[in-house]
Amino acid sequence: NRAEGRVVDDRNANDFADDGEPGLAGVTVYGDADNDRQFDAGEPFAVTAADGTWGIPDAPIGDYVLRVLAPRA
Repeated sequence: NRAEGRVVDDRNANDFADDGEPGLAGVTVYGDADNDRQFDAGEPFAVTAADGTWGIPDAPIGDYVLRVLAPRA
């Protein structure tokens, strides 16, 4: 099982990745297994690449909310 996607700069704030909206690098995407809105030890995660893509190989089977943490400046 693999979870994957892309984080973009949603410049027009329409909640969709439109053509021309660039990917964001250095963003942590994690599966919030206990839905506490905190990135806890043991929760599956990935950090986005330069083009905003991310992938969590061997993602556990089950239901959980994916959340993002903005990179620290």
